[in-house]
Amino acid sequence: MQTSFRRTFTKAVTIVLFSLLIASFALWGVGDIFRDTGGSQTVIKVGDQEVGQAEFQRSFQREFNRVRQQIGGQLDMQTARQLGLVDQIVRQTVTRLLFDQKARDLGLVVSDDQVVQRIRQQEAFRTAGQFNRQLFEQTLRQSGLSEARYVDLLKSDIDRQHLATAAAGALQMPQAMAEALYRYRNERRIADYLVVRNDSFEIPDPDSATLQQYYEDNSSQFMAPAYRALTVLHLDPEALANEVAVGEDELREAFENNRDRFGQPETRELRQIVLDSQDAAEQARAMLSEGRSFAAVAQELTGSAPADLGENRRNQLLDALRKPAFSTDEGAVTEPIESPLGWHLVKVDTVNAGKTPDFEEVKDRLRADLVRDKAVDRLVEMANTVDDQLASGATIAEAAQQVGFEVRKIDAISRQGNAPDGEPVAEIPQSGDFLQTAFETAQGEQSLLQETDNGGYYVLRVDGVTPEQARPLDEVRDQVLSAWRADQRAQEAQKTAEHIADRLDEGATLAQFADDRGLSVQTTQPLTRGDNRQAGPVGRALAGQLFGIEVGGATTAGVQNGVAVAQLKEVQSANPGDDPEAVAQLRERARQGLRSDVLASFANALRNHYDVQVNQQLLDRIINRSS
Repeated sequence: MQTSFRRTFTKAVTIVLFSLLIASFALWGVGDIFRDTGGSQTVIKVGDQEVGQAEFQRSFQREFNRVRQQIGGQLDMQTARQLGLVDQIVRQTVTRLLFDQKARDLGLVVSDDQVVQRIRQQEAFRTAGQFNRQLFEQTLRQSGLSEARYVDLLKSDIDRQHLATAAAGALQMPQAMAEALYRYRNERRIADYLVVRNDSFEIPDPDSATLQQYYEDNSSQFMAPAYRALTVLHLDPEALANEVAVGEDELREAFENNRDRFGQPETRELRQIVLDSQDAAEQARAMLSEGRSFAAVAQELTGSAPADLGENRRNQLLDALRKPAFSTDEGAVTEPIESPLGWHLVKVDTVNAGKTPDFEEVKDRLRADLVRDKAVDRLVEMANTVDDQLASGATIAEAAQQVGFEVRKIDAISRQGNAPDGEPVAEIPQSGDFLQTAFETAQGEQSLLQETDNGGYYVLRVDGVTPEQARPLDEVRDQVLSAWRADQRAQEAQKTAEHIADRLDEGATLAQFADDRGLSVQTTQPLTRGDNRQAGPVGRALAGQLFGIEVGGATTAGVQNGVAVAQLKEVQSANPGDDPEAVAQLRERARQGLRSDVLASFANALRNHYDVQVNQQLLDRIINRSS
């Protein structure tokens, strides 16, 4: 039972340590640490460093899923953009590329010995103070990370760490400053309080003049949004789908030309023994030639079983292992192979041949792809025709007639894409900038021909502009009356709370007012200047006010549906000597903050030095496609 517990505990610790290790890569915005990157189009380029659309899309999707999980799954793509998630990933990626480019320009080179030393020093791969190769390989395998990819990532990470250390490694916070900061942050204050509720006041109905004046003074609360009336020509590939024919011969030709796309590559199930020297590897090879089993040789020379690499594609292995491992017969063992991690003997346990699916299995998918591609190709020709027509002075309707499409009239659409009844306007072009274009184009003017996210095009003309305006009072009378009453109740509660606070400063007690109004006096938890999440909404509202008064003093703070009146009861000072570990942690966090500021300044300087290019159109297309 103790052995089982120890094994479970060790595995848990390893997962935590390795997660911290991977987090260091994420700090720099490392694109895809779990698979090879790709993408024929560049989203971000800094000097010679590039990030393709496939890498960026996986980075964004992984971060989007992480944030969505943190907030309980209630996150859509539009909210993610509003929260700045896209901008954050772009900034991280640009910063990584800036540091990588600077490291390359400085000629920084990470040797194989440095990589090996770093791997051997990482706690995630050590047991009993010693590097455990089997644990290393097992951890990578469980994380879906190949040795080759991990070594590449580690080299880049070491380069960036060298630059960061040179720029900000010597920063320190003085001990006296850390202790003063500890006193400031950990001082606690306790207060007695009561809450004057807004709904405890009866407010009579206002006369017409009062309501009219409130409506005029607060008209911004009762606004109808701005609208645009549009004429739109939308060249949508889906509109051509029924007109595009794809023959059987064409499907078969496309299938033959795209076998790799539909197929499964060959994989091999491998085990390996890794030794420190060529002599040891040759000794192992000789023992195998004598008929010893692979497992027995590994146990004798390394003290553990062979490392199970699992099922691998060719490109998941270290460069040095790829050709030998994939040219050795099933059941055989490679000759000794040298890599940055040592000397390898790899046994091919199973060869899983690559598979190409039958034509019938992918026929429908292939047909849909070809139909879409043909439709998009036809739309390119149509778009050129429309562009030429518009350039020669034709109207949108005339240009549409030339290509066999109809224009669409939209009577009113808001910046949010809604009609005046609040419902979304249906079937507008799939483009992140359609609404922006509609509201940036002047009345009577037409936009340029724009591309949509699904390979189509659109051009629009603004036929009418309805500015944002206050809704008539008769239309929103109930809303205005409700808002006026709520405002009056809040004012009465505030005046009453301030009166009580003034009386407290003159020597009255909270209990007197509580008895008069049928309220109860409560006491806050000890409050700090910082984290008061456990203090409840009233405590959080009062915390900032209580640190500006003396013991016995009174203050007020707005809370939900009322105003809290508090009297400071006690101040609890913080002594740094009581918790030197917390002071040390605070000092380290402050040092990290200073370091982050310096590195941010360094990154800004690099931005001014290198040409940073972000393909905003492609970026928008990727994000919209992820929606």
